[in-house]
Amino acid sequence: MSIDRVGVVGAGFMGSGIAESTAAAGIDVTVFEPEQAPLVRSRAQLETSVARATSRGKMTQEEGESLIGRVAYTTRVEDLDSVDAVVEAVTEDPRVKGTRFQQLDQQLPEAQFLASNTSSIPIAEQFASRIGKRPIRTKDRSGFIVNMLLVPYLMAAVRMYEDGFASREDIDEGMRLGAGHPMGPLTLCDFIGLDVRYAVCQSLYEEFKRPEYAPPPLLKRMVVSGHHGRKAGQGFYKY
Repeated sequence: MSIDRVGVVGAGFMGSGIAESTAAAGIDVTVFEPEQAPLVRSRAQLETSVARATSRGKMTQEEGESLIGRVAYTTRVEDLDSVDAVVEAVTEDPRVKGTRFQQLDQQLPEAQFLASNTSSIPIAEQFASRIGKRPIRTKDRSGFIVNMLLVPYLMAAVRMYEDGFASREDIDEGMRLGAGHPMGPLTLCDFIGLDVRYAVCQSLYEEFKRPEYAPPPLLKRMVVSGHHGRKAGQGFYKY
């Protein structure tokens, strides 16, 4: 499989990460979003990540600059015409993903593959080893492995905070120090995006109807209020 340029549709947290991993593997990337603001945030996220890696000695300054130079950002969907493959990473909504996939399929008949990145929507899938990721095998169902385990944990933390059992800081510090997690569950929710986490919860609850997957009322109120976490400047914490 010869892939020289990959298109990434969606410049959110996951799309930006896919773009960075692909560029780090030496493959050129075109990131598409219809609006400019997400592209600006994505570029800033990439530059911050590369600067961190450079400061820690994981790559040289020259390697970092080359990595950043391999990623192009565009609001023109036509700029995807020259890519060899596409990874879709739009919002976690089957209708939105389905519509975008149909458009990409019609636009790029010669693409070697169209792939979808999803946290919870069942799908049959591919392309990970070449960009330095280790694929794991699982049955095709909502949540796969990570979110089937992660969602109940995160929602338990939200309910604990909602009930006033402990402060957000103590909940996070307890899991960080007591369980060795790199960040606490409420910080992690903010980092992922509360809107993304809410959509994943809804998808899992719709399929399994188990209470541990149901999004707590507090989470819904925060999403409706626009408090989507770090990317919005406000979630469980202010940024």
